[in-house]
This record gives sequence, C-alpha cells and structure tokens, in this order.
Amino acid sequence: MRAEVWAWLILLAALRGVYVFISETLAGPGQGLWFFFSSDTVQYGLIHRDLFEDGFHFAGWNISHAPEYLQMASEIFFRSLTSTLAKGHVIEALTQPILLALALRFLLSKLWARAAFLGPLVVALILVLVAHGRGVDFIAFVWSNRHGYTAILSVLALALMVRLLDASRRPVLLALVVGAGMASDMLFLVWFVTPALAATLLLHRSLGGVTTRRVCLTIALGAILGLLAFWAITPSATVGSKLEIQLALAWGALNRMVDVAFGGSIEQTAVSIVALLGFGGALIVAVKGANTGLRVAALYAALMALGTVLAVAATAAPFREAGYTRYLLAPQLAGLVVVTAALVPALGRFGVWALVGTLSLAVLPGLRRLPETVPPATE
Repeated sequence: MRAEVWAWLILLAALRGVYVFISETLAGPGQGLWFFFSSDTVQYGLIHRDLFEDGFHFAGWNISHAPEYLQMASEIFFRSLTSTLAKGHVIEALTQPILLALALRFLLSKLWARAAFLGPLVVALILVLVAHGRGVDFIAFVWSNRHGYTAILSVLALALMVRLLDASRRPVLLALVVGAGMASDMLFLVWFVTPALAATLLLHRSLGGVTTRRVCLTIALGAILGLLAFWAITPSATVGSKLEIQLALAWGALNRMVDVAFGGSIEQTAVSIVALLGFGGALIVAVKGANTGLRVAALYAALMALGTVLAVAATAAPFREAGYTRYLLAPQLAGLVVVTAALVPALGRFGVWALVGTLSLAVLPGLRRLPETVPPATE
C-alpha cells in the first residue's frame, strides 16, 4: 500500500517535470518541440472553435482518419472550461498519463494484485524519461492525437477480457469498450482486437469451449458495432486515404524499423531491448504460466507486439515520417510492463523500494519553478 502511494506521488511529480520540460523547450531557440502544437495535435481544440465559437456545423468535416472521438470529446470538454485553446489542450494532454496509470493498475490488479502499484510507477518512469529529454517518442502518452487514448482503451479492454474469464462476469462492458476503441481509431484493431481474439483461440483448450466462444463473440460483436459507427460518423473522403497495404515495400520497411530501433540512439536501443525482453518474457509466461488469466494476457502481449510490427511494415509507414514510430508505442509499453513486473519478485522488497527511491530523486529537478523569462506551456 505504501509503495502505491509513493508511486502515485511520483507520477504527479513527474507530470510537473514534463510540464516544465515542455515549457522550457518551447521557449528555447528553434522551438524543437513545435509538434506539440502542430495542426494534427490541436485539431480537437480547433473543432471546438468551429462548433461553439464560429457557429459551424458537423457537416463537411475533413479530419484525420484516426479521429479518436473519445479524446476529441475530452479535449472539447477541457477547452470549454478554459479561456484559451492552449490551456485546454495542455490540461487535456496531461490527463492522459493519469488515465493510462489507472488502466494499468486495473489490469495488473486482475492479474497479480501485488503488482498493482506498477501501474502508476511504469507511467511515472516514462514521464521521467520524457522530462529529462530522453525517450521523447513516449510523448504519445502525454500529448494529444498520438494514439494515447487507443493505448488506454487497449489496456482497459484487456483487463475486462481477463475479468470475463470468470463465468459470473457480464460481457457488456467489454463490448462497449471494444466498440468505442474501434469507432475512435482503426489502430485499435491491431493493438487489441486481432491479438486478443488470436490469444483466446490459441488457448481454447485451457479456457474451455464455452469461455472461448463467450470472449470471442463479445470482442467480435463490439468490433463490428464500433466499425459500423466509425464508417457512419467519419467522413468517407478521409477514410483509408493515408495508409494502404504495400507488401512490395514491407521488407524494406522492416529493415528500416530495425535500423531505427537499434541504431537511432542509445535511448531508442535501450527501449527496443526492453521491448524484446518483454516479448520473450511474455512468451514464457504464456507457455509455462499456471494462472489462466496471466497466460491469456501474456500471449496477447506477445501477439500484439508481433502483429504491430508486421502491420507497420505492411503499410510501409516507416518510409513516411519519423513520427510513425508512435505506432510501436504499444509493444514498447507492453515490454516495459512485463520487464518491470518480472523484476518485482527478482529484486524483492529492497529492490522495489530502491526503484521507488531512484524515481523519487529523478523527479526532484522537475519540481522547480519556471524562470520568469519562460512562459508556461499553457500560454
């Protein structure tokens, strides 16, 4: 219990550190983090202005084909509470890591109650890296329109799927979350629907026929309803116009991913190694684990990582822009969670508190006040 309290306090302090880092970087020469306020990133705030300030209507939209409607609603809500687009944008963005931490805690509490505190701790670790200028790719979990909500919904859906393995649980909530994920972002098909169905079918002997059918039908029904909602709501002119399957370019895209993963920077190489270790650890748990829910979740994590890499390669996304590395954030997050969870029993109580203590020291620089010459990110 004490470890979890510290984990949440560290998370809040790390959020402050990210805010300071963003503010100081934007105020520096060259504004190296300009993409925090790019057109893709602030489009939801601009939609708020179109609808509620300039009197436009919903007809005639030409928006991203990954609109993330739940996040859109969230940003419109926060924008309505603030005086400027920037303030609403920043406040909404900084709620994402808290939501991710809550989702991870909920998932881990279903798999291994002792490890529930790792939910906020893992997110705090990501934020510490960002606040120190390392692993800025992880900003997808703390800034708008970088598929952060898709990751959150994937974690939440996995927790509900594990919960559904208990025959007394009702499937409605899982179907709703899956539907919301599909309606918001087609990447949810890669990050949750496909690997979840595959993991359930591969472990059907351990789960039993009734449970397997129950889980698969719930996910499939939610996905179909979400897909119908996506096609009904999203402007047809923008759907599917950006990413297409390009098998002829897949091998070259895969090679480029490997080059970036292990040759881009020390931080990127370290993250890639952690992702690989997590992939291997998840496979071991899936094969040898005694707990059925843990085996399902582990196999899902391994299949999701493999499927994401193949999907990115098949669409040749790495050839388009560096920002497409955000498609690999879910495998990286899964690897980080698996590796951190594996360290808990290995390090023992002393190791856990050593990790908590190290992160506590790492967040201290971010608690400083902004210099008077540095305008806050909300400005």
